[in-house]
Amino acid sequence: MDITTIGIVGMGPRGLNLLERIISAVNSELNTKVNLLIFEPCLPGSGCHNIKQPDYLLANTIAGQITMFADRSVKNIENMIEGPTFYQWLCDKSLSIPDLSPVDSDAYYSRQLLGEYLSI
Repeated sequence: MDITTIGIVGMGPRGLNLLERIISAVNSELNTKVNLLIFEPCLPGSGCHNIKQPDYLLANTIAGQITMFADRSVKNIENMIEGPTFYQWLCDKSLSIPDLSPVDSDAYYSRQLLGEYLSI
């Protein structure tokens, strides 16, 4: 059996999406072996949404439109890997951080929080 090597340069939000799609594709092919090489000098997932940024720097997208997981709206998707959207993650996090309550799906939250979500 041949092994395919795939390299992902940059493990920010787009790299995470690519990784999820590769894992889903490999899971659907029983005889496929993949060697993944990931090139990322920083915390995987967060990309430019560094968790050490000040909390007054906001993401440029509202919470309800951010997710690092595919959902049922994606056509022809197989072996979907499910997980929380940014909004769902914020709702769960607000239980332990009173300042986040109530969470609004139409609000902008800090890049710091988004980076934390992307690195889960």
